[in-house]
Order: sequence, then structure tokens, then C-alpha cells
Amino acid sequence: MDATATLLVVENEASIIALVQMALERHGYVVLTAESGSEALRLAATHRGPIDLLISDVLPVPVDFIQKPFSPSALAAKVREVLDRHRSSRVEHT
Repeated sequence: MDATATLLVVENEASIIALVQMALERHGYVVLTAESGSEALRLAATHRGPIDLLISDVLPVPVDFIQKPFSPSALAAKVREVLDRHRSSRVEHT
């Protein structure tokens, strides 16, 4: 569990936001939520500290993703996989 990771979830359906937020907070993540891209940009600009991962159903470029519907444990596992891969690539480049 990595309680220091902050995630930004962008989703326009309130029920999905609630599910994702609950599932990830149970795994120790700090979860910020936004219902639109513009709200997410405002939140990111005013948030103190880093945002480690963006989770959204909008895919502007090819990225890792998890297909809907997903279970809370599958979501948490995918988040951990992406964060771990990102951290290990940063270590290799330093």
C-alpha cells in the first residue's frame, strides 16, 4: 500500500467516481476527483503537491488502460502496476 500516491480521477458519472474513489482510498491512495477535463485542470493547478497518476475514461493518446466494467481489486492492481512501472523507469533514467 502506498499512502503517498495521489491520484486524479476524471469521470462524468457520479456513481463511477464514488466506486473508484472508495476502492482506491481503501488501498491507501489519496484520491482527487473531477467531473470534466476543465475541472481536472483547475484542480491540478491548485493542488499542492504532485499528482502521481491520472485516471480517466478519455484516452487522448495510447496508454495503459483497464476495460470497464472492472472490479475494485482489478482497478487497484492496475494502479499499482502503472505506478511501479513509472517509478522503476524514473530510477533507471537517473
